[in-house]
Amino acid sequence: MSQTTFTNIRIAPNTNPTFSSDVVINGVVYVEAPNVVTFTARATVVGLIVTEDNDLPIETCQLKFRGSLETGGVEDLPDTEEFAAVKEHTGTFLLATGFVLTVAGNVGMINGLVAADQVTFRGTAEGSMSG
Repeated sequence: MSQTTFTNIRIAPNTNPTFSSDVVINGVVYVEAPNVVTFTARATVVGLIVTEDNDLPIETCQLKFRGSLETGGVEDLPDTEEFAAVKEHTGTFLLATGFVLTVAGNVGMINGLVAADQVTFRGTAEGSMSG
């Protein structure tokens, strides 16, 4: 199975991407509003997800994990210049004011704070949160 790796990505508004194959994301994922971002395969996030603060309808601002979700804290990132500022935000996984987080797949461990307007675990989603 193929896997794509991203580093410090920005998701522009109204792109509504679906990641349908396994992805590894290192660093920051910055999601601009409005956007519905969907992961349907295995997503491994080593770092944090941050969204643009907004007061748009929640139907237009969502983060959906339908496959499996694995996370690692910012302390797990390499000690390189590109991650220096990110590594200062220990204890944080998701800052998503104005967004809905839905997890409907398998979760190993979510490392850090999760803040969103709404958080939903569905189906067989189960896991642990640390932080």
